[in-house]
Amino acid sequence: MVGESISSRKIRTSLISIHIVIFLLILLVLSPYILPQPIDLPFEHFSVDEGMPTTVNYIYQDRTGFLWFAANSGLYKYDGYSFTSYKHDIDDSTS
Repeated sequence: MVGESISSRKIRTSLISIHIVIFLLILLVLSPYILPQPIDLPFEHFSVDEGMPTTVNYIYQDRTGFLWFAANSGLYKYDGYSFTSYKHDIDDSTS
């Protein structure tokens, strides 16, 4: 600005710096309340005793909600209650 003294520029610059620091401090204090909080999602653990394969290569959920687990020992379907296993039978060409 024309006619503005050097001391008034320094004052203006320091005021801007102070405002930035205050803004950053407020942001730091309020960040736990601004950021989304973690959601506790339900999680079920399955064991081999329930029919879960020991090693799972792929997991897929179809449109009807069934979970499909592909393992070296076969294909497993979980319906929300129990597992159904589909294993290859050498004598059955449709398996």
